Amino acid sequence: MPSDVPRRDNGSATSEAANSGERPISVVFLPNVRMGPKRAALVAEDGPNQGREGGGTEQYGVVTRERDLHAFPWNPLANKGTLWAGLDLLRALKVLLFDRKADVIVSVFESNVLFVLLLRRLFFFKPKIVLWEVSGRGWAKRDKILDYVVPRVDQVLVLTEDQRIKVEAQYRLQRPAQVLGFAIDDTFFHSAPHPADGQYVLAVGDDVSRDYPTLIEACRQAGLPLKLRSNAKFAVPADAAHVTFVGRLSYKELRSLYEHATVVAVPLQPADYPGGITAIYEAMAMSKPMVVSRTSMTTGLISDGAEGVLVPPSDPVEMGKALSGLWNDQHRRSTLGSAARQRLDRDFSHACYIERFATLLRQAAG
Repeated sequence: MPSDVPRRDNGSATSEAANSGERPISVVFLPNVRMGPKRAALVAEDGPNQGREGGGTEQYGVVTRERDLHAFPWNPLANKGTLWAGLDLLRALKVLLFDRKADVIVSVFESNVLFVLLLRRLFFFKPKIVLWEVSGRGWAKRDKILDYVVPRVDQVLVLTEDQRIKVEAQYRLQRPAQVLGFAIDDTFFHSAPHPADGQYVLAVGDDVSRDYPTLIEACRQAGLPLKLRSNAKFAVPADAAHVTFVGRLSYKELRSLYEHATVVAVPLQPADYPGGITAIYEAMAMSKPMVVSRTSMTTGLISDGAEGVLVPPSDPVEMGKALSGLWNDQHRRSTLGSAARQRLDRDFSHACYIERFATLLRQAAG
């Protein structure tokens, strides 16, 4: 995470801009999923605040708004997955015509801004274009979009230092990539009491970087019960009686699952994108002790033995030993969990993230 972003006291956009001598800037976000229905569902179930797309930057003179994806039939590819849904030509035309006075256009992932980049010279479109998050490579169709978009945007923002290094090695960028980081709602996910007795090991997450076979074997060897909340596809061993598979949950139910967990495990395979970061932050926010696979991404988030325990990837023996050690040591679980929440508050909180975001958007606009 960048350490040179100045901290400021809270205040209105007008007073911040006046005090700093900077004018407010206008930013338009292009999300990669339809945010309207998603926010309505979260309000209905009293879930976490999903305003990470810039909400809160107004106090730093960065005024944001959103141009959402169209539904079918206005967006013919709306139901074909996020990569294809982002190829919303009608939205791109609206951006080119009606968002010309914005200072910055922020695209969440690459396909959302492909048509804007293709057509911006034709439309004499002057706002700076920022790409927020870069997908991992490996799917030929997506790789073609990445190869066109990433070198042509004015700024790339990534989640981790490891990701920055990889992006700069893979693409010739207009300017160096910047580490924005990531944030969750650290008010909704909050510190919870530590169970006095062992309840279960918890693992949460769907992306393909998860190494659940290793975790299942580690818990089998250690004789520990495992609750697994995931739709990830993997071969389930026949002797997995110690595993309870959990289906889709509301956010309140997910929070309760974290609350009653003894240890949170995040088993990962090395990947060129930050898989597992959401689960790590949620566990940190809940003050939960963690056992996490050591990758180039996780070593930037967790200090081994301080906020969690790092173990070699694909090693069920070492993972089992680490899980068993925490399972039988309540004091260490409490110490690691408390340190994890303190690290989140200090370096990865939503407030720090919003301030970083505002600073980087100003730099892009400037």
